[in-house]
Amino acid sequence: STTRNLKKDDIRNNIYYKDIYTIYSFIKYVPKNNNYEVYISIDDTTNVAGSLLYKTFKHKFMANIYFMYLEYIITNKKMTYLERLIEKK
Repeated sequence: STTRNLKKDDIRNNIYYKDIYTIYSFIKYVPKNNNYEVYISIDDTTNVAGSLLYKTFKHKFMANIYFMYLEYIITNKKMTYLERLIEKK
């Protein structure tokens, strides 16, 4: 089931710049499903890849933990690490 057309509330989001990449991290609340979506998107100046490392959570606490994990990877690991993590999914 897709949530693409459902109303979503922004809870947290950040933007990071690494090399030629712009990386966006998101937590969104989906009221109709009563859950949280956490994911990243990457822009390399010509293409955008969205909804990467996407997970849903029923509890905001768990969504925040996953969000902080993604932010740790974005800020502390090289882009090649993030690419390998995405390819494994």
